Amino acid sequence: MGSDYEVYRDISAVLGAAADEVVRRSREAARLRGSFALAVSADSRAKQVLGLLADDPRRDLVPWDSLWVVAVGGDPTGAASEASSESVTAPTVAPGAEMAPMVSQLPLGSDRYFEIAEGARLPPGVGALLAGSAGGVGGPDLTIVSLRPDGTVDAPAEDEPPGRLVVLVTGEAAAAALADARASGTDRPARSPRPMRDRARWLIDRAGADASRALLARTGASSSAPTDPGRTARRRPADGASDAEELKAVVGRRAAELVRSGDRVGLGTGSTARHVVLGLADRLRRGDLTDVVGVPTSRATEELARENSVPVASLDEQPRLDLTIDGADEIAPNIDLVKGLGGALLREKIVAAASERMIVVADESKLVDLLGTIAPVPVAVTPFAWRSHARSLRQLGCEPALRTDASGAPYVTDDGLYLLDCRFAEGVADPRLVERTVCRHPGIVESGLFLGMADTALVSDPAGVMIYHR
Repeated sequence: MGSDYEVYRDISAVLGAAADEVVRRSREAARLRGSFALAVSADSRAKQVLGLLADDPRRDLVPWDSLWVVAVGGDPTGAASEASSESVTAPTVAPGAEMAPMVSQLPLGSDRYFEIAEGARLPPGVGALLAGSAGGVGGPDLTIVSLRPDGTVDAPAEDEPPGRLVVLVTGEAAAAALADARASGTDRPARSPRPMRDRARWLIDRAGADASRALLARTGASSSAPTDPGRTARRRPADGASDAEELKAVVGRRAAELVRSGDRVGLGTGSTARHVVLGLADRLRRGDLTDVVGVPTSRATEELARENSVPVASLDEQPRLDLTIDGADEIAPNIDLVKGLGGALLREKIVAAASERMIVVADESKLVDLLGTIAPVPVAVTPFAWRSHARSLRQLGCEPALRTDASGAPYVTDDGLYLLDCRFAEGVADPRLVERTVCRHPGIVESGLFLGMADTALVSDPAGVMIYHR
């Protein structure tokens, strides 16, 4: 079972995601069994998560009467370096100097907060409490730790598996440790609790993610290709095209795992979106997915779905969709997109707009700092007066080119439109201005700029899949 590697725009978003997981899991545990055990490392980032729980709006959402908190780190017993089950026989109830400011903000009874030394085993009394809170399995329900530059974390001894391990990775300092963990396929930092009852979740800020990807590329991790999201890599095929196809297959099938039974799903168009359809078909055949209906964004996708026994419907028949999963030609840091090189941008945008959320799948080559720097921006226009449309687009500072098919004739979309591929020499400096301007011209139907439509991107690289959040 692989880890989830999730990328957020900055440190505050990383910490907020960790705090939201505490809220979500503690509420569920309180409802199901009446208690929830949280372990946090006594470092600055993990402490900030407690601070977020103490503030509005999360403060009123946490079931404090059901919560137990264990702080791991420092040396509350005076014996951290030789900590063992014999040296730690009772919990330290009073918070240490490092944790006191945060704990004092929490509406938490003193009998529900404990501290233990890093590397120590949980005292028998605390172990019994946690065993009861975790349904008799033992260990905390959720452990939040920060990754150090040396690849280690504060953690209790490994005699009790945590239900969920959340690893905070912030800034470039821990990028090498993150790259090592992903390249090796270990799924966890050094000296972390194992085995786990649930997969680990790595929460990473954009700076750390970018630095770790650069390190992976420089240190030869690109000589391996993923076999499964977040898992150990295997040797890359010698054929570059085969390698690129495998990256697409990995991320497409990983996205198909996000679909739930009963979902109405927009099915994108393109080489990566194709693997989403194939992944859905596999899950339907295995029987772990039922009552799913796909709304295709092109004739090609509809044919592929029907050939693989994926039920399909039109948008008229299914006007509201739970999600759309589609590919992208470029992905900006805020998950704005360029799409349309597959020729279906109009239908793709219509279907995405009818969806509760949009998930993008791509390989790492599609990540850009500025839209329009690698791919052209496709624009769908009426065949009538297309040269006039091209002249209007040229005023935006781009060079439009009519897309043609293999015979040299104009490429015609499923909706009978032409496509003008617009090259911006230095990228699209103001995508929203371009979008507004383009769509004001009669005969210019739609652009391939998908702005504010996607909130999540699954991106494959040679070490697995990383999940980027807006």
